[in-house]
Amino acid sequence: MSVMKVENPPLDTESVCQMHELWVTAFGNDFVSDVPDDVFFGDEDRWNCVDIYRHISERQTISTAIVIRPHALPTLGGLGEVSTDPKFRGKGLATTTCKQLAEDFHKIGGKALFLGTTNPDAARIYERLGWQHINGSKLMVHLSDTDDYDDFIRRYFANSIPSKICVAKPGCRIPLIPLVLLPHNWAILDSNVSLYSTNVEPQLSCLGLYRRYEYLRTHREGEWFTLTAEDERVLGISSAIYKGDNRYQVDGFCHPDHEKFFLKLIETAIDWCKSNKAVEITFKISKQDKSKERHIRNIGFKTMNEEAYLESDTMKTQTLLYSKS
Repeated sequence: MSVMKVENPPLDTESVCQMHELWVTAFGNDFVSDVPDDVFFGDEDRWNCVDIYRHISERQTISTAIVIRPHALPTLGGLGEVSTDPKFRGKGLATTTCKQLAEDFHKIGGKALFLGTTNPDAARIYERLGWQHINGSKLMVHLSDTDDYDDFIRRYFANSIPSKICVAKPGCRIPLIPLVLLPHNWAILDSNVSLYSTNVEPQLSCLGLYRRYEYLRTHREGEWFTLTAEDERVLGISSAIYKGDNRYQVDGFCHPDHEKFFLKLIETAIDWCKSNKAVEITFKISKQDKSKERHIRNIGFKTMNEEAYLESDTMKTQTLLYSKS
């Protein structure tokens, strides 16, 4: 017999350790959570509401699911770390939890709850619970009405007006998901995180998207920036990473309706590089992204006589390398 608890940060250390032990048991030793421990200890409470669903049996965590909602944009949510201890599978714990959390999410005004799964068996369970697949990805979404996702996303971005560009904050953890899922015309969205348009490569990450960008900050001596609307909808992203010897690389993308803000995003990243004493700044572009190429030429980037490639888990793309000193 187990009991389901719904908790909010901060959790105690023992509870967090139990969740990690469960995830390693359920997903394997190589599993890395898309939700860092800092979130469970309350470090993002200023930006996000985090609901932690746990089934407890004999004081041990045997099943989990995490829902994250941004305070500024509570109509969006992300679901992750849905798992059950193998010894307790077949009892419907995850199904019960996901049904409950979807009801809870919509009851408080949530409209779109995203998740990512590459497991077809899990996907079938989510389908039965009302989640629908999103084209060009392995993501699914649970909507509050009967519209399909394409209709929802058109309305979501319809009247968004760019308001500011700033250093990315935890509040964009969920709002960056709809932007990345748009079928952008540019093949490479951001070479610094090997991010492609869904027209070119299926998007597999949901909560992992924010983790990929944060990695630039924590492991690559880099930084990233967001273009947001007044209500914190993310309309564009730019990034910068350190390449060694005072050399940096920048990249980014924005919503197709707001392409005129692209250069402002890139210039924000360039200014950050210059503030860190950059002697050279490079830009990697797919050969087919002609309009992106024109944009960066307009701010002084010049072609380098050097062959370059961008690789992801499934693709290797020949690129043009540009530099600016």
